[in-house]
Amino acid sequence: MKVVTLPDAAAIATAAADVVCACLASHPRVAIGLPTGRTPVALYAELVRRHRDEGVSFRGMIPVQLDELVGVPLDDARSFRAFLRRELLDHVDVAEACEVGFDGALDLAILGIGLNGHIAFNEPGSEATSRIRVVALEASTRDELRAAFAPAEAPREALTVGIADLLDSRRVVLLATGAHKASIVARALGGAVEASCPASFLQLHLGVTVLLDASAASGLGSLA
Repeated sequence: MKVVTLPDAAAIATAAADVVCACLASHPRVAIGLPTGRTPVALYAELVRRHRDEGVSFRGMIPVQLDELVGVPLDDARSFRAFLRRELLDHVDVAEACEVGFDGALDLAILGIGLNGHIAFNEPGSEATSRIRVVALEASTRDELRAAFAPAEAPREALTVGIADLLDSRRVVLLATGAHKASIVARALGGAVEASCPASFLQLHLGVTVLLDASAASGLGSLA
């Protein structure tokens, strides 16, 4: 596992975009797992800029959506599919449709990390052998979604690729920013490998790069 500490979210976006662009250039068709949430927004903006200003092509990308909320129509602005279209896919020359899951190993999985240690929507209790499935969302995860769905209840379930699907990926890039992520990042990268912290299973993968800002890396000590 390679852990890199960078000055800020912009630097993380640049470094992650370098990985994505190298992956795109490596093969005519590459399957890339795409996350949602606040963390990858700067990355997607940088990829759109490179397409617009530098001519980077995404025609060879097979975009793979890592998760989706159950019960939210795909054309709803709050769906994760709509998020990916809005932040990235509608602004580049991608030729493939975006679907949850992929028949084969991902060439690259881009991940954020939840405050409870989830990656994609693999909540605590997810095993290393888990595959794509519907999961119940923990209360803390639903709390993060609540504002978008108020006054209605936040979704209770999500479809997600599994831990085994992520570990099958040829390369993984994990992104985290902010002091609020420091504790769970330290646990995931330096603690026990266990289902109570699904992100800790990334310690089993030889091709993981972790990109952190100084605040997110503050609990790592010698690992950062």
